[in-house]
Amino acid sequence: MACGDAVWPFYVSREAVLADDTFVHGEGGAAVLLEKKNATPLCLALYTDGSGFHYLFDPKGARNAWRELGEAGIPVYGGQMDGVEITTFSTTTAVDAIKEFTSHYDLELAACDGLVLHQANLQIIKTMAKRLNMDPAKVPVSLDRYANTSSASVPLTIADAYAGCEKEQLFILAAGFGIGLSWGVASLTISPLVIEPIFIYDGVFKEGFIQ
Repeated sequence: MACGDAVWPFYVSREAVLADDTFVHGEGGAAVLLEKKNATPLCLALYTDGSGFHYLFDPKGARNAWRELGEAGIPVYGGQMDGVEITTFSTTTAVDAIKEFTSHYDLELAACDGLVLHQANLQIIKTMAKRLNMDPAKVPVSLDRYANTSSASVPLTIADAYAGCEKEQLFILAAGFGIGLSWGVASLTISPLVIEPIFIYDGVFKEGFIQ
């Protein structure tokens, strides 16, 4: 399965993106290949609560952003986010889900090699780690270099933190959360040998939807 979000297709150059005073998200893509074999089970827990959709959404829809252009031909987005509610949701509901997950599967969080969280922002990551009594050294951060890469942030962070690791196997707990509202937790045992390192592409695709 693959995931990724193109959030800056309407900018003419990398310099234009970096000059924007609302730079929040980064672009990233990731792919996960699953093979059926006798191995440690992949445990998952997925949740959604549509009643909280209005805390983080774009009423216009990103796909229609090109229909309303502002200065210099840049689309005008109508994205809305209640920062307090999203922070509260991430640091309480998502944290509770992780606790329930480890309890249900009889897992010791401290025994994990890493807790990989959605890279929303650094304060949320630090607060979640603290509320889970998790060693910060076991909670990798990638947003300081790649920003919030949305759906790709968890697998991208796994690649960033563990590609080339010398351990034979890693036991990782991962958690994503965000728009919807939606959240989920997964545990996986993975060999670092199959984790490909991140590569950066600076090119621009010319066939964008804005002419």
